[in-house]
Amino acid sequence: MMSPMITPRIKPSSFWRHQPGADLFVQDQRQAKLGGFIMAMAA
Repeated sequence: MMSPMITPRIKPSSFWRHQPGADLFVQDQRQAKLGGFIMAMAA
């Protein structure tokens, strides 16, 4: 009966581990959009 209680705790931690990478990806996408916008303004 202890095992089912422990597994849900392990899953969220592994899920949260992927979050920073996703945030970095979103940040890169924003910077790329901003860069494209600045290039369009300068052109």
